[in-house]
This record gives sequence, C-alpha cells and structure tokens, in this order.
Amino acid sequence: MKRKESSPIAPLPLWAIYFVVFFCGAIVMILELGGARQLAPAFGQGLYVWSALIVITLLGLAAGYRMGGHIADRWPSARSLFFIFLGIAAWILILVPFQAGLMYRLQSFGPRLGALIGGALVVLPPLVGLGMVNPFAVRLRIRKTDEAGDVSGTVSAISTAGSLLGAMLTGFWLIPWLGLKFLFLASGFLMAALAYLVSIWAYGRKEPPLSPGVALFLVILFAILYPEPPVYYGRNPVSTLEIQESNYGQVGIAELGDLRAMFLNGALQSLMNQNSQISYVHYTHGLVRLINQHRGQSSKILVIGLGGGAIPIFLERQGFDVTAVDIDPVVVELAEKYMGLENFTGKIVVEDARVFLNRSRDKFGAIVLDAFSADAPPFHLSTMEAFQACKDHLDDDGILVMNYICATAPIKRKPLAGILASLRSVFRDVRGYGEANTTIPENVFIVGAQELRDIPDSLHFEEQVPPELDLKVNIALATPLSIADAVPPVTDNRYWLDLYDYRARLAARHLEIAE
Repeated sequence: MKRKESSPIAPLPLWAIYFVVFFCGAIVMILELGGARQLAPAFGQGLYVWSALIVITLLGLAAGYRMGGHIADRWPSARSLFFIFLGIAAWILILVPFQAGLMYRLQSFGPRLGALIGGALVVLPPLVGLGMVNPFAVRLRIRKTDEAGDVSGTVSAISTAGSLLGAMLTGFWLIPWLGLKFLFLASGFLMAALAYLVSIWAYGRKEPPLSPGVALFLVILFAILYPEPPVYYGRNPVSTLEIQESNYGQVGIAELGDLRAMFLNGALQSLMNQNSQISYVHYTHGLVRLINQHRGQSSKILVIGLGGGAIPIFLERQGFDVTAVDIDPVVVELAEKYMGLENFTGKIVVEDARVFLNRSRDKFGAIVLDAFSADAPPFHLSTMEAFQACKDHLDDDGILVMNYICATAPIKRKPLAGILASLRSVFRDVRGYGEANTTIPENVFIVGAQELRDIPDSLHFEEQVPPELDLKVNIALATPLSIADAVPPVTDNRYWLDLYDYRARLAARHLEIAE
C-alpha cells in the first residue's frame, strides 16, 4: 500500500523558507567567530580556542540535524520553528551580561578543557537549535519523495551561502564595529525578530502567544542595560578606561595609580608610568639590557611587537633610530592615546611582522622580537624560518633578542629547548638567561648572533630600571642556561610547541598552576 504524503501544518512560503535557512546559516558563523573572541580574553586566541570552537560548532550542528529531523517528522509546522527560534534568542540574550565573568571562572580548567566548557555554555545550545533549521526546511518544502535530493541540495547550498556571508561580515567588520556585547545582542534580537516573522504563518490570523514576547523583551532590555564587563587580571576584575575589539583581539587600557596598563586578550602586555613612560614589567628591561651589552654598531633597531610602546620610546630617548612593527592598528591607537606613544617620532609600521620582513630591505643593528601577544606566541614568529627572516635583516654584527615564557627544569623545558634549537640552526652564537630549574613558567631572555660581543662600558646607555625590578632583572641575566636537549627545531611545517606550552599560557595570566 502506498504511503500517503503528509502535508505540514501552516507551511511557510517558499521565499520565507529560503530566507530563514540563509539567515540561520549566517548566525551560525557569527556565533562561532564571536564565541572564539569571547573565549580569547580568558584563554588566549591560539590553537586551543579555535579547535574548541570548531569542535563545539560541529557537535552542535550534528546534534541539531539529528534532533531537527526527528522533530520535523513529528511536528512539521512553522509553529515548531517559532519556539525553536525563541529559545535560541533567549539563550543568547540571557548569557550576554555574564559571558566575560563566566569565562574567567573557567580558567582553572586550563586552555583546553576550559575553552571547551566555555564554548559549550555560550554557543552550543543555540547551535543545536540552528542545526534543526535545515531538516525543518526540507520537511516544510518537500511535497514529493522524488524531489528530496533537489530540495535538500538547495537548502544546503542556501545555508552555506548564508554562512559565507556571516563569516565575511563578522570577521571583516562586525566584531571591530560592534564589539562582542552588541554583536551577541544583535544576534539574539534578530533571532527574536525571525521568530515573530515565522509566527505570521505559524498562527495564521491568530495572535502569537504574548508571554514569550514579553519575556524576551525584558531579557533584551536587561542585556542592553547591563554594564560592560571588566577586564580581569588573573581572577581580579580591573576597571578600564577603554576597551576596543580589533581584528586581532581585545585591547583594554586600565589605570592603576600612577601606572597605565595595556591588556591584550585579557593578559597584561604593558605597565608604564604615566609621566616617565618607564616600564614596570621586568622583561622589557631584560631585553633592553641585552641590547646594551651586545648590540651591533648600527644605531638602527627594529622592534617587532609594539604593545604600550615602552621599548621603542626608551630606545629612541637613547638616540637610536627605531622602527616598530605591530599587526594591530588598535594597539597603536590606544598606545598613542594613553601610553605616551604620541611623543614617539620613530617609524611605526602597522603590518604582520613576517610580511614586513619579507618585503623590507632594511638592515638593523638589533631586532627585538616581542610580538608574543601576551601569552600566545604567534606560531609564524616562533619558528626557524622566522628567525632566519630576522637574521636576513641584521647587519653582520647585529643581534636578535627575545623573551619567552617557559619552565627551565629538565622535565618541563622542551618548549624552551625547541626555541633554542631553532635559533641555533640560524645563528652560531645563542645564549639564554633566566632562573634555572623552574617548574613554573618564567621569563627567559634569549640573544642570538653570528658572534656575540661585549660592548665597552663607555658605550653603554643608562637603563632606568625601577628599583623594585632591578634585582629581578639582575638575577635573571646573571644566570646563563645551558640547554642543548635533543629536540627537533620548530618550523613552519611542524610547530609542535602547542603540545607543551599550555602551562605557560596560564602563567602569563597569573593563574595558579596545579602540579
């Protein structure tokens, strides 16, 4: 006996079905990209965070496809979509005020598990709901079984087109324009608007239920009026003067007495005296002292990674010709506005450092590699090829100095050994300095050259180290590290540091590290 084809209750018009599919495809990518940025201040923006969000997205969509197909067969109506969309909107909007604080409370789980839990709480439920849309669209659209392939293919193509547009808008414009709070607010509000568009067909001439609409209105009002979340330093909230979302992360400025602080993705990047522009982060003085001891004859210095501008400002005051390169224009803007960089007369290049090194023909007496974006080193600046690119821009007697956060105890120093092995494959003379046999990650200072030479005392410049930091810098640079472990170099093709450096990422955020 031939099975009778069932007709869906209160079907949507064809254009409305395709509009819903396209729109929901865009929201999927907004949530995925926005979710990754929401995790960044607490967990960084490295491989772990992006892997976690991809896992959560695929899991949510897969669960949604399965559940959506089952529900669409049992209740194939626009009314079901109405309640699904209301649920998506409510979840997004309710969590908007609490997302930042929630992420920081999950830091103790580490950058892997913490990012997975955080991503699941923020975007998994709405992604499950969005995954239900395609099966519903196919069920509401299909009339005959022999058109199932064409209908499902069309729905998938339209959904993918929406995701393409959502990814482009979010990555290129929406995050820096709106900021995370209003990006999620807009997503929740638009899902609520879509729900009431669907209600036109779900309820026909009848009015849609009033109570969900009133409740959702109150949720939207609460989320809008809730104050901006603070920046956290470790687990302590810090009131900020300004926070901006850029294409590369969250940049925040805070005032701590006479000091100004810059936070990148929630981790302290710069801490400077407002009047003198002297840095109160000890590693900057370690890098400057290495330049003071070993620099080449040229007065030209390249600083890769601007931050608050402490190193470029100080070196320019000592008479050097300084070029500073930073990928993030928001970092430059806020450093000029709050950190004293407006008085810097050297050259500032807003560009990815590897791109700059590839195109530039300039040579320098020293290169300072300080572009490690708080706690997550950009992988393409931590490889043998990146160090070779730096060497190509050094004079014959030029030096490369860098800071790396890592443990130095034999059983925990594999990342440091990998960095040193990569440098030694490029430079003949490489030295590392820092506290020996630490199990907790600390700052290690590294200098590399074809042949390191000691500068005569008569050529040294005054370093201006705050007294409370002077002893720490002295101890670190008085302790040479003899590390020659048999590990492979870190290369563009095989960047294996991510397997070992999650403890360093916690240390950079001043979080406890369980043994």
